[in-house]
Amino acid sequence: MKYYDKIDGHTIYLDIQGENEDFQVISVYAPNDIKQRKSFFQQIQDWILPGQTYVLGDFNSVTDTVDRKSGILDVTSRQLDLAQMCELHDLVEPLGA
Repeated sequence: MKYYDKIDGHTIYLDIQGENEDFQVISVYAPNDIKQRKSFFQQIQDWILPGQTYVLGDFNSVTDTVDRKSGILDVTSRQLDLAQMCELHDLVEPLGA
């Protein structure tokens, strides 16, 4: 297993070699600043390998009304950047999360 701290303490990237397959785990703590977050999501996309990468952590984004106390989802670039990254790389939220 190889470990990298890729973006100023905002990510941990693990490259894991298993018996039957290799995969990557990217643990993130996305910046609060909108401009920094946009750049952050763009950088992460360069590391995602189809079918081999798990991305988890704090994205500092709310993507579903169930996660909002008010029940109202304020769609901003914060959610759009994350949604675009997920759609582009076929990333999904696990069931029951």
